[in-house]
Amino acid sequence: MKKKQIKQAAERYAESIAQSDIKKGYSIDDFMAGAHWRMNSVWHNVSEAPEDRRMLLCVSDFRLPLICGPDNSGFALTARRFDITRWAYIDDLIPEL
Repeated sequence: MKKKQIKQAAERYAESIAQSDIKKGYSIDDFMAGAHWRMNSVWHNVSEAPEDRRMLLCVSDFRLPLICGPDNSGFALTARRFDITRWAYIDDLIPEL
């Protein structure tokens, strides 16, 4: 989701609940802060070892996505070889319905 899309969703949300322009501004800021937190909360530092039997989406220094797992026992070596900077469990990236 792009920043512009999040902002538009925040504005629609604020319009639906807030009764004043001041409250709308706070609602938009709060909505965007929550969305930003959610998108970034699933990412782990490369120094943290992932659990085995889980699939990972990894990001390298070159901004290339890599899929790793389910055998993550050699993750530290993989992270060094492919310049991985952060990773997330794929199932944490899938939205809950």
